[in-house]
Amino acid sequence: MEGPPRRNGEDDTDKKHTGDYLAEKLIAQITKVGVKYIAAIGSDNTGNTKKARRLVAAEFPTIINFSDPIHHMNLMIGDITSLPEFQDIVEKVKRILTYFNKSWAATSVLAEKRAEQGIGQGLEKIGKTRFATVWRGSNSIQNSLPLIRELVKNGEIAVKEVNELFKERSAALNFEIELIKYNSIIAPVAHSIKSLESTQTTPADVYIFWLAIAASIKEYLGKGSNVTRISNTLAEKITKIINTRY
Repeated sequence: MEGPPRRNGEDDTDKKHTGDYLAEKLIAQITKVGVKYIAAIGSDNTGNTKKARRLVAAEFPTIINFSDPIHHMNLMIGDITSLPEFQDIVEKVKRILTYFNKSWAATSVLAEKRAEQGIGQGLEKIGKTRFATVWRGSNSIQNSLPLIRELVKNGEIAVKEVNELFKERSAALNFEIELIKYNSIIAPVAHSIKSLESTQTTPADVYIFWLAIAASIKEYLGKGSNVTRISNTLAEKITKIINTRY
């Protein structure tokens, strides 16, 4: 049985990649390959690629227009991170990362401690373009938390503005609890995003990971406030966000 023609590319580095331009190229290739071989079209969520998907789907009604699931998962992280209940911990995370980012001496001594303890991951800055960027930074602090406390206790570093989070017992305990709370909620989504960025991902994988996210967070919230320190009100807000994005 004859299969579709071989794939080919095009050197268009000197062209403006507008939605109309991308759609034109896609429609030409789909027509060449045969629309019967194409079930769906997907891309990231930039303006030009979204428009191109819409135009292709309008030209070929049998082709499903898939939105970017990773983008939607990241938006869900943003929704949860923006909840008032997490603003304090997010602000503290930013201050800690800013301190280390601006202090080469503190970064170096922490790196030495990590090497001694066999901890490979360093602190990760929060950026505007990376998915789950706040969680990456927060999780990296949690991994190095015992080492930072030791350095503060020994007087080797003093984390500007938030030093009590690593020194004063009550403040340190509350900080760790809030850190674990936030990281535990976001972790299933962040890990799913990383997995779904694989070139081998299929729509079925997206569905499975969405179910896994919902199940993981439901299980965590179901442990009760005595374990998670998450109020019923906050749990309801998180559940509403997940259901909306789903």
